[in-house]
Amino acid sequence: MNRNIFLYFILSLLFPVSFFGQEYSNPFQLLRLTEDRIEFKDYTPDMEPIKFDAEYSISVEHSISFIQFQGKRWLFLSSPELAIILDGIFPRTMFFGADRPMNVEKYLDPSVHSSSYLIEGNTHYNAENLAYTESNTPWVEGVEGFGIGEILTVEAYSISEIIISNGFVSYNSPCLYSKNSRVKEILISDTAGKLIGTYELQDTPNPQHIPLPGAPYKKIIIEILSVYEGSQYEDTCINFLYVKP
Repeated sequence: MNRNIFLYFILSLLFPVSFFGQEYSNPFQLLRLTEDRIEFKDYTPDMEPIKFDAEYSISVEHSISFIQFQGKRWLFLSSPELAIILDGIFPRTMFFGADRPMNVEKYLDPSVHSSSYLIEGNTHYNAENLAYTESNTPWVEGVEGFGIGEILTVEAYSISEIIISNGFVSYNSPCLYSKNSRVKEILISDTAGKLIGTYELQDTPNPQHIPLPGAPYKKIIIEILSVYEGSQYEDTCINFLYVKP
């Protein structure tokens, strides 16, 4: 079998949606992926321009994807509409891009309040963490058990779609994804208690996009109905949550 065809077959099993040939961008950066090469351009104002075209490889640990190029490994989250590349050594987002340059501005970090959150020592895993794409910053519910019935109240000037990255995502400890619980089924309603829908999330940290019928809304309620149980901990985690107007 041709090496590229074999590589495509293997990676297509690892990723439910293929990103090969996909292009993502924001107003100052562009990321293009083919089967074996990554092209990146960065023209951020007041910074030295960056441009390269290099080979890359993909590895997956505990459902978390890593992309390696130019001798460095990065955490990689992607969907057909969104791609995020995270630096684990210096915790920062190296790239946040959408399928069209201006679409990235449609991703809003809403105001989110939770019915509970976990506190471990000086670390607070509160709902404010849902605004951050950096690793090790999830929201974690704070009740006994798996957090069934716990609620997130999400508010923005307009909400037509939510984007969820599931689980505890860590660059240095990817095993925390499988050790902790992840959200499986959610119920979404408006503030009057009217059902918007129930949705089953995939067991993946990659962004999942959920369009909301009857949108737009200014405030929605998300309730946890069931979870993918962690191998070691009951704590249920969500990595980040964004909305689109």
